[in-house]
Formats: sequence, C-alpha cells, structure tokens
Amino acid sequence: MFHKKIKDQDDVFYQITSYLAHIENDSTPTIINKTAKICGNVEFEFAETMGTINGNIKANFLHIRPEGSVEGEIIADHVKISGSFKGKINARIVTLTQGSSIEAEIKYAYLIVSDGVVLNGSCIFDENLKKNPETSILDLL
Repeated sequence: MFHKKIKDQDDVFYQITSYLAHIENDSTPTIINKTAKICGNVEFEFAETMGTINGNIKANFLHIRPEGSVEGEIIADHVKISGSFKGKINARIVTLTQGSSIEAEIKYAYLIVSDGVVLNGSCIFDENLKKNPETSILDLL
C-alpha cells in the first residue's frame, strides 16, 4: 500500500514534468537581458530573465537567472529561481538553486531546494496543485 502511494505521486510528477518538457522543446524562450527593467504584469509560455521585473507573472515555465531579480506574484507550472525573488509564488514545481535569495510565501506541489539557498518566508504544500497534471496551472486557476 505504501509503495503504491509513492508510485502514484511519482506518476503525477512524471506527468507534470513531461508536460513541461513538451513546452520547453516546442517553444522558443523569451529572454529578458540584464539591462531590461519591466514594470507591470506579464504572461509568458517559457521565459528566462536576467533583468528586473516588478509585477505579476504568469508562465508555464519561468527561470530567474543568477543576475535576475523579480518582485511580485508568480503563477506558474514550474519556477526555477537562481537569482532573487520577493513576493508570492503559486506553482506546481518550485526549484531553488544554489545562490538564490527568496523572500516569499510559496505554495507548491513539488519543492526542490539546493544547498546554499537563502529562503525567508513560508512554504505551503498544496495538494490541489497536483490535480490535472497534463493541463497548465494557468488554465486551472
């Protein structure tokens, strides 16, 4: 019984990551360079930022690079933070990499935290974010 529950969880994670891999393989990412400063709400399918964004972001996949800084609210299928973030995150998968600095309220289905992450705030597991793994979170919220 215990083994079955783990397998079901792995199946959901596999479905979500397969869906995201499809987006990454079929999309050209929006690249926001180091000198860019965006103020306002934006929506992306697949984006990487090395610049500064002040506003709310909706994305299937968002990567905040080490040089990047975002302040606002993120709703996404997968957020990978290697830079700095301040605000709220509502995402199926949140990956925090070494050297990142986060001050946030994070709601997640899967949270991956590397050594060397500075994290201040709260992390709240949300079972509902696992539902309908083959559909974007943007279509569900």
